[in-house]
Amino acid sequence: MRETTLVYLLILLLLSVTPATAGALLHGDFEDEGKSWTIVGDPQAVQFTTERPAQGRISLRLQATESTAGWAVSAPLQDLPAGPLQLSMQACHISGAAELAVAFVYEPPAQPQAINPLWHIRLPADGKWHRLQIGLVVPRTQDSPLHLAVGLIGGQGLWEVDDLEIAEYLPPSQTSPGPSADIPAATAPMALPPGWEPEDDLDAIRRRVGSDEELLVNVSGLRISIIADAIVERGIRQGLLTYVVNRGDVPKQLTVSIHGPPGTFMPDYTVPIAPRGTTRFFPLVQMLRTGDWWVKITFSSGGQSASMPIRVQCRPTYPAFGLTMKDPWQLLPEPVSQSLRRLPVQFYHIPVASGEDGSLATIAEVISQLDAEVGLQLPQSDANASGGELVAQVQQSAAQISEALPGADLISPPFSLTATPTGLAASPQLADALTAGLAPLVDSLAVRLPPLPGGAILAEHVDGRPRPELNAYWADIDRQFDFASLPTYLDDTGAYLPLILTELGKPATGDARLDALLTSRLIIKAFAQRATAATILARPDDYTTSSNPTAEPSVPPLYLAVAELSRELCGAVPLACLADTPGFSSRQDCPVVYRVFRREDEGIVFMWNNTSAPLDVAVLLHCMPRQLHLVRLSYWGDFVTRQFQGLFAFSEEAERNKQSAVYVRISPLQIVGLTFNLRGIHSGWLRKIAPRPPVPERRRPTPQEHFPWGLDRP
Repeated sequence: MRETTLVYLLILLLLSVTPATAGALLHGDFEDEGKSWTIVGDPQAVQFTTERPAQGRISLRLQATESTAGWAVSAPLQDLPAGPLQLSMQACHISGAAELAVAFVYEPPAQPQAINPLWHIRLPADGKWHRLQIGLVVPRTQDSPLHLAVGLIGGQGLWEVDDLEIAEYLPPSQTSPGPSADIPAATAPMALPPGWEPEDDLDAIRRRVGSDEELLVNVSGLRISIIADAIVERGIRQGLLTYVVNRGDVPKQLTVSIHGPPGTFMPDYTVPIAPRGTTRFFPLVQMLRTGDWWVKITFSSGGQSASMPIRVQCRPTYPAFGLTMKDPWQLLPEPVSQSLRRLPVQFYHIPVASGEDGSLATIAEVISQLDAEVGLQLPQSDANASGGELVAQVQQSAAQISEALPGADLISPPFSLTATPTGLAASPQLADALTAGLAPLVDSLAVRLPPLPGGAILAEHVDGRPRPELNAYWADIDRQFDFASLPTYLDDTGAYLPLILTELGKPATGDARLDALLTSRLIIKAFAQRATAATILARPDDYTTSSNPTAEPSVPPLYLAVAELSRELCGAVPLACLADTPGFSSRQDCPVVYRVFRREDEGIVFMWNNTSAPLDVAVLLHCMPRQLHLVRLSYWGDFVTRQFQGLFAFSEEAERNKQSAVYVRISPLQIVGLTFNLRGIHSGWLRKIAPRPPVPERRRPTPQEHFPWGLDRP
């Protein structure tokens, strides 16, 4: 009996330990009176008290005044897993406006000002204990163990903290896909083999019409004709004028599949063909690399199909995406190589004409466009050179490059930008070079972004619920990495130059998906503020990937993100937003931030969510869409997903709300892009971004109500 009782008590004891505590990597209830913690700053600002703990007998009291501030720094955190962590605590905001902050440091510093907060939060000063749970990625730039630091920032205040715990972070459960779930997934045929050329006209008949040639096919009684050659601009989805003659008395459905070179993604869709007449429509072709290419268009109807080859010439336009290679010497023609090796600065190539997912953008192909764009890179010894010294080197190099590669566009050496609390600013070296006369010597200004933060916040929960308010970490990122003031500064100095973002893709958080999402945000914001190109490093020759963007990634997430951004932003023109809704803005410090563009007949908007809760938004339009492309870049689940409506129609919900709107859910850690092909497009095509109207609950009848045929009244 005694043994049974002991076993029963042991089971109760084990059950009383929560899974989070059992797997905790740090569990701080301060019962050792803070002996394992180091105080940085004024000891009066950090105390361990027994007055009103939330758990156990002792809590941590933090007090900030005009003259006192301090942090409590834990002992080294041992054996942290490589993945995300969850930090849990009980917190009580007693008074003042100060915010509770958390940071990770490698060694306790001498002064509290040396601690850079990773996360901070403001709660009501209600004197109540609240359970906070923060999912985070911690810095991984050194091999030394990390320490957790807890303190106050932002003014005077009094907080208490208890029951600190760090454990492995568990991904959130699958959430509802939201109002855009009924939009079909985008599907496209496999890309054509590299260098594909048709041996003949496939199933088509070629005939001359005036000075042009057209191709004709017959499918299930439909006669289809398209001009055999087309000229398009890079990135722009350009319609190919197509005539379909249906002499029968029955309406038919015609499916269009467009096979392009590697890296292209043109979704299949179906159009209705009316009887007894001619239907005109425009299959959209999108090319992302300049030059001459073949595409194969396949038409299907009634169980029959036929294909024709179209020759497409793609011309450059901006903005665009490109690849960088810093050491092309072994692949350069010998005379050019010898000439450029003598330059006082290093040389590398930025082939802005590239722009798809890079699956075939090998080093050899990068060099094949050597005469297009030439960039200068400073030797390491000149990293601290004055602006005047750099301008002298650029002037000398420009003359030699012009002689070796006539007609090449010269891109400046990459100059660093500085992240400030109000946005990105020119570094002192860039400001000095502009003053010394850099602008007239180059065609574009290459800029290098500041290092991204070494950690990141994945989620915030307060009292067990995802926090719908603005997440301070993501608001800080949007504010510090804003490009708005940089073009104004360049114009004020007389440097009317386009910007090129270079050297993208350097590791920051150590989490490849998170780094890709952070970089994608910066690219979208830069393209909205006068940047004309963004470049990443060329991949090795054997680095290949699937042409299906929904397939399991076989390349780094950044390359997949650039592929999707290139499809929607190449050739796009940024637009000013006409109206902001509270909480939805093209500026910073809002739960939903968005940027708006136009590309020929397309209206484009990219949005992201700065909270920890899914948000449903309404994208309200002034123009009628023909088609809709929807792309998501997500931290959880599939990194890239695409949806497509080949024949657009507003949803029943939009019609019920009498809104020309598309409703879409934006989850945390997600970038959502909508591209509309619009009738009568103009610069004010987007009316506004606003909250999705509440969805009324369906009222159930009372027992006294009787409806015919067993139907319920809606």
